[in-house]
Amino acid sequence: MSISTLIKKSLPSSVKYKLTKFIYPHIDSPPASTKPAFEFWIDIVSGCNLRCAACPVGMPEFSPNRHDIPCGISSNLNHYYDWSLLKPLDLCNFTITVSGFTQKTYAINHKGGRIEPVLKNLVDISSTLGDSPFYKNIQVRYLVHRDNKHEVSSFKHLCDRLGLSFTVYHAYYMPIDRMFEGLEAVPSGLEYIEYSPKLVRDAIGDYRTSKCALRDGQVVLDVDGNFGVCCVESPSAPQIANFLNTPFRDMQKARFASDLCKKCIDQGINVLATYAQYEPQAVQDAVNRSLPSDLKTLI
Repeated sequence: MSISTLIKKSLPSSVKYKLTKFIYPHIDSPPASTKPAFEFWIDIVSGCNLRCAACPVGMPEFSPNRHDIPCGISSNLNHYYDWSLLKPLDLCNFTITVSGFTQKTYAINHKGGRIEPVLKNLVDISSTLGDSPFYKNIQVRYLVHRDNKHEVSSFKHLCDRLGLSFTVYHAYYMPIDRMFEGLEAVPSGLEYIEYSPKLVRDAIGDYRTSKCALRDGQVVLDVDGNFGVCCVESPSAPQIANFLNTPFRDMQKARFASDLCKKCIDQGINVLATYAQYEPQAVQDAVNRSLPSDLKTLI
Protein backbone atom coordinates (compact mmCIF):
# COMPACT_ATOMS: atom_id res chain seq x y z
CA MET A 1 0.00 0.00 0.00
CA SER A 2 1.41 3.42 -0.96
CA ILE A 3 1.97 6.15 1.60
CA SER A 4 -0.64 8.37 -0.06
CA THR A 5 -3.23 5.59 0.09
CA LEU A 6 -2.39 4.93 3.74
CA ILE A 7 -2.85 8.61 4.55
CA LYS A 8 -6.24 8.68 2.84
CA LYS A 9 -7.51 5.60 4.65
CA SER A 10 -6.11 5.98 8.13
CA LEU A 11 -6.04 9.67 9.01
CA PRO A 12 -8.79 12.18 9.80
CA SER A 13 -9.31 14.81 7.14
CA SER A 14 -8.16 17.56 9.49
CA VAL A 15 -4.55 16.34 9.36
CA LYS A 16 -4.36 14.78 5.89
CA TYR A 17 -3.23 17.91 4.10
CA LYS A 18 -0.55 18.88 6.65
CA LEU A 19 1.01 15.43 6.62
CA THR A 20 0.85 15.16 2.83
CA LYS A 21 2.51 18.57 2.53
CA PHE A 22 5.29 17.42 4.86
CA ILE A 23 5.93 14.25 2.83
CA TYR A 24 5.37 15.81 -0.58
CA PRO A 25 6.42 19.49 -0.20
CA HIS A 26 6.12 20.09 -3.98
CA ILE A 27 2.31 19.77 -3.83
CA ASP A 28 0.57 23.11 -4.22
CA SER A 29 -1.64 24.47 -1.45
CA PRO A 30 -5.37 23.88 -1.88
CA PRO A 31 -7.24 26.79 -3.47
CA ALA A 32 -8.66 29.37 -1.09
CA SER A 33 -12.33 28.93 -0.30
CA THR A 34 -14.68 31.16 -2.27
CA LYS A 35 -17.47 30.74 0.25
CA PRO A 36 -18.41 33.93 2.12
CA ALA A 37 -17.35 34.04 5.76
CA PHE A 38 -19.95 33.29 8.42
CA GLU A 39 -19.64 35.10 11.75
CA PHE A 40 -20.45 33.72 15.18
CA TRP A 41 -21.11 36.43 17.75
CA ILE A 42 -20.61 34.83 21.16
CA ASP A 43 -22.11 36.68 24.09
CA ILE A 44 -19.99 35.17 26.85
CA VAL A 45 -21.78 36.94 29.70
CA SER A 46 -25.36 37.06 28.34
CA GLY A 47 -25.90 40.49 29.81
CA CYS A 48 -24.56 44.03 29.99
CA ASN A 49 -23.90 46.77 32.52
CA LEU A 50 -25.59 49.37 30.29
CA ARG A 51 -29.02 49.74 28.67
CA CYS A 52 -28.36 51.50 25.39
CA ALA A 53 -31.24 52.24 23.05
CA ALA A 54 -29.08 51.27 20.07
CA CYS A 55 -28.47 47.73 21.30
CA PRO A 56 -30.77 44.82 22.22
CA VAL A 57 -28.76 44.06 25.36
CA GLY A 58 -25.18 45.22 24.93
CA MET A 59 -22.65 42.48 24.45
CA PRO A 60 -19.18 42.95 25.95
CA GLU A 61 -17.91 39.99 23.95
CA PHE A 62 -14.48 38.48 24.33
CA SER A 63 -13.21 35.68 22.11
CA PRO A 64 -9.43 35.12 21.79
CA ASN A 65 -8.14 33.46 18.61
CA ARG A 66 -8.10 29.68 18.61
CA HIS A 67 -7.61 27.12 15.83
CA ASP A 68 -6.76 29.89 13.31
CA ILE A 69 -10.31 31.24 13.47
CA PRO A 70 -10.38 35.06 13.27
CA CYS A 71 -11.81 36.49 16.47
CA GLY A 72 -12.58 39.92 17.84
CA ILE A 73 -14.06 41.67 20.82
CA SER A 74 -16.64 44.35 21.47
CA SER A 75 -16.79 46.51 24.57
CA ASN A 76 -18.32 49.70 25.91
CA LEU A 77 -15.13 50.34 27.98
CA ASN A 78 -17.08 51.27 31.10
CA HIS A 79 -14.80 49.20 33.33
CA TYR A 80 -11.05 49.35 33.75
CA TYR A 81 -9.07 46.41 32.42
CA ASP A 82 -5.50 45.19 32.14
CA TRP A 83 -5.12 45.73 28.40
CA SER A 84 -1.72 44.01 28.35
CA LEU A 85 -3.65 40.71 28.46
CA LEU A 86 -4.62 41.33 24.83
CA LYS A 87 -1.06 41.72 23.54
CA PRO A 88 -0.55 37.99 22.75
CA LEU A 89 -3.78 37.89 20.74
CA ASP A 90 -4.13 38.62 17.04
CA LEU A 91 -7.58 40.20 17.06
CA CYS A 92 -9.23 40.74 13.68
CA ASN A 93 -11.30 43.53 15.21
CA PHE A 94 -11.91 45.36 18.47
CA THR A 95 -15.06 47.46 18.31
CA ILE A 96 -15.70 50.25 20.82
CA THR A 97 -19.08 51.97 20.63
CA VAL A 98 -19.58 55.51 21.95
CA SER A 99 -22.18 58.26 21.59
CA GLY A 100 -20.77 61.39 23.18
CA PHE A 101 -17.63 63.11 24.44
CA THR A 102 -19.07 64.61 27.63
CA GLN A 103 -21.00 62.79 30.34
CA LYS A 104 -24.21 64.71 29.67
CA THR A 105 -24.26 63.76 26.00
CA TYR A 106 -22.90 60.24 26.42
CA ALA A 107 -25.61 59.33 28.95
CA ILE A 108 -28.43 60.15 26.51
CA ASN A 109 -27.97 56.93 24.57
CA HIS A 110 -25.50 54.95 26.69
CA LYS A 111 -27.88 54.85 29.61
CA GLY A 112 -26.16 54.02 32.88
CA GLY A 113 -22.75 54.56 31.33
CA ARG A 114 -19.86 56.84 32.31
CA ILE A 115 -17.65 58.58 29.79
CA GLU A 116 -14.68 58.99 32.17
CA PRO A 117 -13.57 55.33 32.13
CA VAL A 118 -14.19 55.20 28.37
CA LEU A 119 -11.75 58.05 27.71
CA LYS A 120 -9.23 56.73 30.25
CA ASN A 121 -9.38 53.25 28.68
CA LEU A 122 -8.84 54.65 25.19
CA VAL A 123 -5.65 56.37 26.35
CA ASP A 124 -4.50 53.21 28.14
CA ILE A 125 -5.25 51.08 25.09
CA SER A 126 -3.16 53.39 22.97
CA SER A 127 -0.18 53.33 25.33
CA THR A 128 -0.39 49.56 25.99
CA LEU A 129 -1.39 48.18 22.60
CA GLY A 130 -0.15 50.89 20.27
CA ASP A 131 2.71 48.73 19.01
CA SER A 132 0.58 45.59 18.58
CA PRO A 133 -0.03 44.36 15.01
CA PHE A 134 -3.81 44.39 15.55
CA TYR A 135 -3.89 48.01 16.79
CA LYS A 136 -4.99 49.03 13.32
CA ASN A 137 -8.04 46.77 13.75
CA ILE A 138 -9.38 48.72 16.72
CA GLN A 139 -12.34 50.83 15.67
CA VAL A 140 -14.24 53.46 17.64
CA ARG A 141 -17.83 53.70 16.40
CA TYR A 142 -19.71 56.87 17.21
CA LEU A 143 -23.49 56.39 17.09
CA VAL A 144 -24.99 59.64 15.84
CA HIS A 145 -28.39 60.96 16.93
CA ARG A 146 -30.12 64.32 17.05
CA ASP A 147 -28.50 65.51 20.29
CA ASN A 148 -24.85 64.43 19.99
CA LYS A 149 -23.66 65.66 16.61
CA HIS A 150 -21.84 68.61 18.15
CA GLU A 151 -19.38 66.30 19.91
CA VAL A 152 -18.40 64.14 16.92
CA SER A 153 -15.43 66.35 16.03
CA SER A 154 -14.08 66.23 19.60
CA PHE A 155 -14.13 62.46 19.68
CA LYS A 156 -12.60 62.20 16.24
CA HIS A 157 -9.81 64.55 17.30
CA LEU A 158 -9.04 62.33 20.29
CA CYS A 159 -8.98 59.20 18.13
CA ASP A 160 -6.74 60.90 15.58
CA ARG A 161 -4.30 61.81 18.36
CA LEU A 162 -4.32 58.21 19.62
CA GLY A 163 -4.03 56.71 16.14
CA LEU A 164 -7.38 54.93 16.43
CA SER A 165 -9.81 54.35 13.58
CA PHE A 166 -12.97 56.44 13.98
CA THR A 167 -16.26 55.97 12.13
CA VAL A 168 -19.78 57.30 12.50
CA TYR A 169 -23.07 55.41 12.21
CA HIS A 170 -26.67 56.42 12.67
CA ALA A 171 -28.04 55.20 15.97
CA TYR A 172 -31.26 53.19 15.80
CA TYR A 173 -33.24 51.57 18.56
CA MET A 174 -33.56 47.91 19.38
CA PRO A 175 -34.68 45.23 20.12
CA ILE A 176 -36.81 44.31 17.13
CA ASP A 177 -40.07 44.53 19.09
CA ARG A 178 -39.35 48.23 19.56
CA MET A 179 -38.57 48.53 15.87
CA PHE A 180 -42.01 47.17 14.95
CA GLU A 181 -43.54 49.65 17.39
CA GLY A 182 -41.57 52.44 15.74
CA LEU A 183 -43.20 51.80 12.38
CA GLU A 184 -46.32 53.56 13.63
CA ALA A 185 -45.02 56.04 16.19
CA VAL A 186 -41.79 56.90 17.97
CA PRO A 187 -41.52 54.95 21.25
CA SER A 188 -41.57 57.18 24.31
CA GLY A 189 -38.20 58.61 25.23
CA LEU A 190 -36.58 57.83 21.87
CA GLU A 191 -37.46 60.98 19.99
CA TYR A 192 -33.76 61.81 19.65
CA ILE A 193 -33.18 58.81 17.36
CA GLU A 194 -33.46 60.18 13.81
CA TYR A 195 -32.79 56.96 11.89
CA SER A 196 -36.17 55.42 12.70
CA PRO A 197 -38.12 52.44 11.29
CA LYS A 198 -40.86 54.73 9.97
CA LEU A 199 -38.34 56.97 8.22
CA VAL A 200 -36.72 54.03 6.45
CA ARG A 201 -39.97 52.34 5.47
CA ASP A 202 -41.35 55.59 4.06
CA ALA A 203 -38.11 56.03 2.11
CA ILE A 204 -38.04 52.55 0.54
CA GLY A 205 -41.77 52.46 -0.25
CA ASP A 206 -42.80 49.04 -1.57
CA TYR A 207 -39.23 47.78 -1.91
CA ARG A 208 -38.58 44.54 -0.01
CA THR A 209 -35.81 41.93 -0.09
CA SER A 210 -35.58 38.48 1.43
CA LYS A 211 -31.82 38.85 1.85
CA CYS A 212 -30.52 39.82 5.26
CA ALA A 213 -26.86 40.00 6.28
CA LEU A 214 -27.81 39.65 9.95
CA ARG A 215 -29.26 36.23 9.23
CA ASP A 216 -27.41 35.04 6.13
CA GLY A 217 -23.90 35.83 7.37
CA GLN A 218 -23.95 35.67 11.16
CA VAL A 219 -25.59 34.24 14.27
CA VAL A 220 -25.48 35.13 17.95
CA LEU A 221 -24.76 32.40 20.49
CA ASP A 222 -25.35 32.87 24.20
CA VAL A 223 -23.02 31.68 26.93
CA ASP A 224 -24.44 28.14 26.67
CA GLY A 225 -24.26 27.94 22.88
CA ASN A 226 -27.97 28.53 22.26
CA PHE A 227 -29.02 30.52 19.22
CA GLY A 228 -32.08 32.56 18.32
CA VAL A 229 -33.38 34.13 15.15
CA CYS A 230 -31.46 37.38 15.02
CA CYS A 231 -28.99 39.63 16.81
CA VAL A 232 -31.57 42.43 17.18
CA GLU A 233 -34.24 40.37 18.93
CA SER A 234 -34.89 40.79 22.64
CA PRO A 235 -32.50 38.88 24.92
CA SER A 236 -35.57 37.47 26.67
CA ALA A 237 -36.87 35.92 23.43
CA PRO A 238 -36.95 32.11 23.44
CA GLN A 239 -33.96 30.41 21.85
CA ILE A 240 -34.43 28.02 18.92
CA ALA A 241 -31.90 25.32 19.81
CA ASN A 242 -28.32 24.71 20.84
CA PHE A 243 -25.69 25.19 18.16
CA LEU A 244 -23.52 22.37 19.49
CA ASN A 245 -26.33 19.88 18.89
CA THR A 246 -27.66 21.35 15.65
CA PRO A 247 -26.14 20.93 12.18
CA PHE A 248 -25.42 24.25 10.51
CA ARG A 249 -27.97 23.71 7.74
CA ASP A 250 -30.69 22.87 10.27
CA MET A 251 -29.84 25.98 12.27
CA GLN A 252 -30.20 28.22 9.22
CA LYS A 253 -33.36 26.45 8.08
CA ALA A 254 -34.98 27.11 11.45
CA ARG A 255 -33.97 30.77 11.41
CA PHE A 256 -35.22 31.31 7.85
CA ALA A 257 -38.58 29.71 8.70
CA SER A 258 -39.24 31.73 11.86
CA ASP A 259 -42.29 34.00 12.04
CA LEU A 260 -40.10 36.81 13.38
CA CYS A 261 -37.86 36.67 10.33
CA LYS A 262 -40.81 36.70 7.94
CA LYS A 263 -42.41 39.67 9.72
CA CYS A 264 -39.12 41.58 9.72
CA ILE A 265 -38.69 41.14 5.96
CA ASP A 266 -42.33 41.96 5.28
CA GLN A 267 -41.96 45.27 7.14
CA GLY A 268 -38.57 46.15 5.64
CA ILE A 269 -36.82 46.14 9.01
CA ASN A 270 -33.94 44.10 7.56
CA VAL A 271 -33.16 47.03 5.24
CA LEU A 272 -33.02 49.42 8.19
CA ALA A 273 -30.90 47.11 10.36
CA THR A 274 -28.17 46.90 7.70
CA TYR A 275 -28.32 50.61 6.81
CA ALA A 276 -29.49 49.60 3.31
CA GLN A 277 -25.83 49.07 2.40
CA TYR A 278 -26.57 45.80 0.58
CA GLU A 279 -29.48 47.18 -1.42
CA PRO A 280 -29.53 48.68 -4.93
CA GLN A 281 -28.02 52.15 -5.15
CA ALA A 282 -31.44 53.73 -5.75
CA VAL A 283 -32.68 52.35 -2.42
CA GLN A 284 -29.56 53.53 -0.59
CA ASP A 285 -29.97 57.00 -2.09
CA ALA A 286 -33.64 57.15 -1.08
CA VAL A 287 -32.77 56.32 2.55
CA ASN A 288 -29.90 58.81 2.64
CA ARG A 289 -32.07 61.59 1.21
CA SER A 290 -34.66 61.05 3.94
CA LEU A 291 -32.16 61.63 6.74
CA PRO A 292 -31.93 65.11 8.27
CA SER A 293 -28.13 65.09 8.13
CA ASP A 294 -25.31 63.58 6.11
CA LEU A 295 -22.78 61.75 8.27
CA LYS A 296 -20.00 62.68 5.87
CA THR A 297 -20.34 66.32 6.91
CA LEU A 298 -19.63 65.46 10.54
CA ILE A 299 -16.11 64.09 10.09
